Amino acid sequence: MTEHPDQKQRLDQATRHRLAKLGSIPMDTRRLEQRLRSQVTSQDSSSRMVFGGWRAAVTAAAAVVLMVMLPLIWGPGPVQASTVELGRLHEDIISGRLQVEPVTSIQEVNRLIHEQRQDAPHLPGMTGVRVQSCCLTDVQGRLVAVAVLNGESPKVTLVVAEAPGFAHEMGTAVRVGDRTFWGHEVDGVRMVMSNTDDRWLCVMGDRAYEDLAKIAADTRF
Repeated sequence: MTEHPDQKQRLDQATRHRLAKLGSIPMDTRRLEQRLRSQVTSQDSSSRMVFGGWRAAVTAAAAVVLMVMLPLIWGPGPVQASTVELGRLHEDIISGRLQVEPVTSIQEVNRLIHEQRQDAPHLPGMTGVRVQSCCLTDVQGRLVAVAVLNGESPKVTLVVAEAPGFAHEMGTAVRVGDRTFWGHEVDGVRMVMSNTDDRWLCVMGDRAYEDLAKIAADTRF
């Protein structure tokens, strides 16, 4: 059916009239803007959550790797574990929680501990320092001989362990003459350590590293 020119013209005029009428109606775009902002914020928040979760996962993975690698780096009986138990041993002795035997000399210490165990560590000789008590115990399953020095305030304990891998030469290096000692601090207890032929010497107390090192340097095996 052929459309009449007058009919087409009337249709075009009606269409233009409707479009003009629609254009004159005010449109409220606030809801649309709010909806768009909400979607953008949600997506941004999700991105942050994803990034935060990824960062937390990386941190956790790094911690696991570190926990796995530390024993490989330090080997058996890491110095950190040894120092923690040595610090507790010192506190137990000073506080009286651990029973000790009164003595007057290093010779008496060695005699008493070897009466208990033939394989007990041998305490070194010392000049100018006396002992007041001793005991034989273990640290990390290793047998150690302990002497509490006389006349030292605060109290100082001396520990000897004859065991490879008992500790490692790490920490603060303190030199006295030709000898080097390694300082550590655990819960306020300072200690200096040295190693000779798998024999570990440790001197502990609430004293400066230099003071403890001078006492340790006075020992001779």
